Amino acid sequence: MAAAIALGTGLRLRNQLRVNSTRLLWATEERERALAQAAITTERADVARELHDSLGHQGTVISMHTNIARESMVTHPETARDALEVVQKTNGAMMSELRRTVRTLQRREPSPAPATLVDLQRSLLAHLPIDVDTEITLPGELPRHLEATAYRIIQESLTNVVKHSEADAARIAVTTADGQVRIVICDPGPPRRADTGAGGPGYGIRGMRERAVNVGGHLTAQQEDNGFVVRAHLPLDYPPTRPDPDGRAGGTR
Repeated sequence: MAAAIALGTGLRLRNQLRVNSTRLLWATEERERALAQAAITTERADVARELHDSLGHQGTVISMHTNIARESMVTHPETARDALEVVQKTNGAMMSELRRTVRTLQRREPSPAPATLVDLQRSLLAHLPIDVDTEITLPGELPRHLEATAYRIIQESLTNVVKHSEADAARIAVTTADGQVRIVICDPGPPRRADTGAGGPGYGIRGMRERAVNVGGHLTAQQEDNGFVVRAHLPLDYPPTRPDPDGRAGGTR
């Protein structure tokens, strides 16, 4: 009887161990699937932000200079030719960046080096149809991920000025204080009459907010007394993390 009881107990324990092991395996596999899905979702969000900011900016430049060429073709042909040259160069750059993004997604080449603030004048400000007053005061080089974040925030902010404001000028200030990079982009407005913002906060504002949160900072974008102002505070010593979809930001751009 004792042997039978011992045998039954052993069988029951082995069965319980097998059930527990199976449950643990299922839980591990489910966790791995959830982590993989989260990684895919995050990567898609990263790609969406990059495409929106870079290609969206270039598309805005093309649209604005196409309008300039159309309006100047008869009375100022030289201006029209210059505008069409900008359209051609910007379109070439946009297609190159799109092909590079596709190759990166196909894992055929590494991700391109992030843009830096040194590239502002050459690649960002040169072809904008507005005057931009730039003041960048930094004690030295920024971490690469932080500088890329600052560049994209400035790029998207200026794209919004061109698209949503009647201002013919904007101001950029990049400084450091209290262990933070402080970015201010301001245009005096007024907003374009057709731009009512009825659809709520646009993807551009949300993307900038996500970029700021991703490096431990925060961003606001709102109408103030002196125009529409984007303010970003990015800590210098914060390692990059994933964006928080519940971050705060105002504005409708």
